[in-house]
Amino acid sequence: MVPWVVIVLCTVAAAELSIRLPLRARLAILSETVERVAATVGSASVSGRQKEWVLHACARRMFVSSVVTFLLLLAVLSPFLVAVPLSALFDRDILEPVSSASGIAAATLVAAVYAILRVRIAG
Repeated sequence: MVPWVVIVLCTVAAAELSIRLPLRARLAILSETVERVAATVGSASVSGRQKEWVLHACARRMFVSSVVTFLLLLAVLSPFLVAVPLSALFDRDILEPVSSASGIAAATLVAAVYAILRVRIAG
């Protein structure tokens, strides 16, 4: 019973972090940068030197945004990254239940229900 309670608590915390952290904004930056690169490369009115400069700037922007996105995803998963080692210290292994098909399904269901309720209640 204890592992499932920990999984539910970690899932709720991860869902809240995914709502509060600017993850969608970072993904939007990546998407806009890719669109900008495609428009620049496809444009006949932009010189090769300008394309080179834009591609270099966009590559840097995509790299930074990808690293920040990775760090944000780590932050979202941090409740599980903390709970798994702690549960092993107390002889309550949650790694097996959380990585099983039923654990993933339960976590997905809990996250979806929490997100729906949170949006309806908190806006």
